[in-house]
Amino acid sequence: MTALQVKTRYVAALIFVIAILVRLGFAAISPAPPNIYDNEMHRAARSMAISGVLSNPYYCQTGPTAHVAPGYAAILALIYRFSKSPQLWIIAISTIISSLTYALLPWLSELLYGNIVIGAIAGIFGAFMPWLPGMEARGAWEVCWVACFLILAACLTIRGSLMKAGFVWGIAFLFGPALLPIFIVMAAFARRKAAAMVIIALAIVAPWIWRDYIQLGKPYWIRSNLGLELHVSNNPNSAANGYANLWATDSFDFHPAHGNVACAEVQRVGEAAYMATQMNAAVSWIRFNPAQFARLTLLRIWYFWSPAYGSRLRQIATFLTTLLALAGGLWSLRSCPASRGLVIGAFVAFPVTYYLIQADARYRAPIQPLLLLAAAYGAAESFKLFKKNLGVKASVQPAPLRNS
Repeated sequence: MTALQVKTRYVAALIFVIAILVRLGFAAISPAPPNIYDNEMHRAARSMAISGVLSNPYYCQTGPTAHVAPGYAAILALIYRFSKSPQLWIIAISTIISSLTYALLPWLSELLYGNIVIGAIAGIFGAFMPWLPGMEARGAWEVCWVACFLILAACLTIRGSLMKAGFVWGIAFLFGPALLPIFIVMAAFARRKAAAMVIIALAIVAPWIWRDYIQLGKPYWIRSNLGLELHVSNNPNSAANGYANLWATDSFDFHPAHGNVACAEVQRVGEAAYMATQMNAAVSWIRFNPAQFARLTLLRIWYFWSPAYGSRLRQIATFLTTLLALAGGLWSLRSCPASRGLVIGAFVAFPVTYYLIQADARYRAPIQPLLLLAAAYGAAESFKLFKKNLGVKASVQPAPLRNS
């Protein structure tokens, strides 16, 4: 083991411990939001704990579902099935996974930039400042798992351990199928070497796709709800922001988790048929309302990169971090060839889906650690450029005139 590897492990352990303490502290002193575990993910998981089938994500009984991804739901189902204190276990496991995500950043930094300093800065910042405390410390949704698997898969892919990477990518898809664009871009940059990675990843997800076909009558890429999300987000009354959609419009009447009529319709026609109807309605509205769709899309792009989440100070900090991250990403494309697949996949390809549906801060969460890493790199390169320009200006200053 080299000295750099030893140093990386020490720094990673420090970040891991800090992150755990911060998140456990948050969970201990901050009251949990009401109904934080009353969402589609946890309903489906509780149903799975009882019946063994991922099902019933809505308030009414609708049977087998692909509305949520199975990976996190299966972990929650085990907790609900065997634990007498499920919330404590959910908090503990979510805290560990979230902390591990930031602890992996020094390793990724070493692979991309040849040093661990950038990753250490990003990891410590992320450890002290959880992006979404309700997700990272309380496990309301699966986003911390998706982020962790993304960092691990990216490290293995960049390192060239493509068979191991394929296994991790396959598991990652079962938690976050929206990672597919990043996978495609990174595989394209790996070229012929990526064949084994692609085959292994697809072999892992194939049984679940087959399960969707058998139980729902249609093969999905892990989840079934894209058409529903598109219609909730693109209709005559929809807003660009998910919070506004939920509380200021009737857009969620289409959502079976919020509208009794919609839930009854899923019971009547089945999930696959209902989702197809929602997709058709969304596509039809977009086709006949291009100007309104364009306006909503531009607003959603803005909200993705500058989320209206938290206090005004937090929003400003997030915006500045985003600017540094985008600058760091551009610098990486030029100076760090190993980063190109990850940067283009995470910062260009991944967000496209979320430009089409209502904005929500948790949609950005899977790439938030990467944004912190890119922001740290952007800050370091900006400082180097500033020092260089300062040195140039100092060297060209005219010599002072001497008195004759």
